[in-house]
Amino acid sequence: MIYDDVARVLPEMRAHAESLMRDTVRVMREGEPVTDDDGFVTTSSTLVYEGAAKWQRPSGWQRSQVGESDTAAGGIELHLPFDASAGVRVGDVVECMASLDSALVGRRFGVVDEFAKTLATSRRLRVEVVGR
Repeated sequence: MIYDDVARVLPEMRAHAESLMRDTVRVMREGEPVTDDDGFVTTSSTLVYEGAAKWQRPSGWQRSQVGESDTAAGGIELHLPFDASAGVRVGDVVECMASLDSALVGRRFGVVDEFAKTLATSRRLRVEVVGR
């Protein structure tokens, strides 16, 4: 069966996909507000993933007008190693720590959608810019 053939080589295909992930990201999940002894409120955060990544524009990317806003439909896809990034979820914040594209370094993105796929070679997440 074709499925059996693909399932047998899937670990190798995932290793090939990961070899293309030349950038490094840190994914954090914000927690509950915390008040320190001086009364300052901060948000705690937990490291969800740190490691290899690849940025990609999905095909079919378009710009559209919503009210007075110019919006990019499609956004940016973040590709992460499949097994190592299983805990990344919508709402997490991604910071680009190192990249072959220096314009990405230091940029922050919010995870806005997760893509599930049978026999995936990488974990693909749609992200949108949230700051620098």
